[in-house]
Amino acid sequence: MTEDASRRAQGWREPILDCFQFDMAAASRLAAVADPDDLLAEPLILDALGERGFDVVAFEDPLAFRFALENRFRRRWDEGEGAHLVVVLRTPAATLDDLPYDVIEQARHHQRCFTFTIAALFPNRVPGIVSALDRDEFDVLFDAGCVQAPGRPGGTRPRTSSCATCSR
Repeated sequence: MTEDASRRAQGWREPILDCFQFDMAAASRLAAVADPDDLLAEPLILDALGERGFDVVAFEDPLAFRFALENRFRRRWDEGEGAHLVVVLRTPAATLDDLPYDVIEQARHHQRCFTFTIAALFPNRVPGIVSALDRDEFDVLFDAGCVQAPGRPGGTRPRTSSCATCSR
């Protein structure tokens, strides 16, 4: 990733990417993510996850997912390879409990279950309005200091590198 792309991968993406650090890849081979706003589909997030050693697979069709899991990942895990999988559930009404039992239990065991939403990233903004924006405009919104602390109109939330927007 170029320096400019790396800088742009910060901002609103940072709380998401903080949940997927290099050292976390070594701790667990699987994470489960509820992503109803399709935030992980953003190209800079996908690039950063790939550079950190994570493969992102959407859970859409249970049979196709199981085939990919068994052929692309389980075999590599059985051979001792460090394949790190992020299973993403993108449907708005679904919960992580809609994932296969073995997947969700492994993610829960290692405390690697997350939910990313526009409402959590921009807590004092109307999620429907923010979701109507281009993802490139999220950068402007974030840079303008519009990520506010809950209950403090006009005040900005500290931009930390914690995993605050992740529900575990």
